[in-house]
Amino acid sequence: MDGKSDRLGAEQVAQAVLAQTSTAILKAMSGPIEVIRTLHATRTSAVKARTATFNTLWGVMIRSPSPLCDELVIPQ
Repeated sequence: MDGKSDRLGAEQVAQAVLAQTSTAILKAMSGPIEVIRTLHATRTSAVKARTATFNTLWGVMIRSPSPLCDELVIPQ
């Protein structure tokens, strides 16, 4: 099957799946691509956690009583 972007190719793929004659090659779960995928997911998670922590801390600082807030906020 050459193309799968046209209608004929899509029909051929569907027929092969229904007839259970198609084969699929699974992606390897090791190697450099998987390492990059894992690092990307880890970094994304860390950035989200950092942002959530900063937002929580900022909310506590803003809502604190004025004398305490003056001590917590770093002058610019």
